[in-house]
Amino acid sequence: SDIRHLQEHLIKIKSISTNQNVPLEHLTLLQAVIPYDVNLINLETNREKIVADVSASSTDGLNQLLNDLQSAPSVARVYIGDMKRSAVSGIEFHLSVYLKPPKS
Repeated sequence: SDIRHLQEHLIKIKSISTNQNVPLEHLTLLQAVIPYDVNLINLETNREKIVADVSASSTDGLNQLLNDLQSAPSVARVYIGDMKRSAVSGIEFHLSVYLKPPKS
């Protein structure tokens, strides 16, 4: 009974530690590609994609973000949607980044 309980506990720990690496990898990717004048307004992530509402102060920042995302080895596709200009925050848009499956 104690051994079974310990095994179940170890399985839960392994599951948590395995699943926690994915968001950390996503955050590391974003940290590497987001220019100084680009801000994430909100962020959602899962194994397959990163979705965010983003604000870019300049078209240069937007272009740099897109180029860096598209050249990242873990990124499969990048989509931009709902783009609008704002006098206060610059260019606001919805970003979807689809990721390649992790190599086993």
